[in-house]
Amino acid sequence: MTITVTIRPNGARTEVRNLPWDGRPGSGYAIIEDAIDASRRGQVLYSGGAFLVARGHTALLVRRLADRFGHVHVIQHGGTTQCVEACWNASPDTGLTCECSCAGTNHGSGHQLGRIVSESGPAGALSVAPAAAREYDVYRS
Repeated sequence: MTITVTIRPNGARTEVRNLPWDGRPGSGYAIIEDAIDASRRGQVLYSGGAFLVARGHTALLVRRLADRFGHVHVIQHGGTTQCVEACWNASPDTGLTCECSCAGTNHGSGHQLGRIVSESGPAGALSVAPAAAREYDVYRS
């Protein structure tokens, strides 16, 4: 079974499902805490069949799980129906933390998503498009 990481919008915790279980209680916590260099208890929660990790750990978590297990399936949900100039002009390497409707697809592309509805704002021009989940796979580097 493939490990699945689901990234939800608006600062919600990142969900990790289908971690291999070695029969030892707490091994899932240990795997994730090791992956994110957790320095204290409580950084990883378990609820509804998923481990929950603070959003700021997502990029490191995905990369380290892929390196350890070979493959991670990512489902990234867009948070709003908006994409701002700061997103499409950002570094493509930060796409895993993208929270706009492009869900990282447009991150660092240099092009707006959909149509521009405002030319100026705190993060630059604003474009809108329908939000949809983006699914992709990350493999061992």
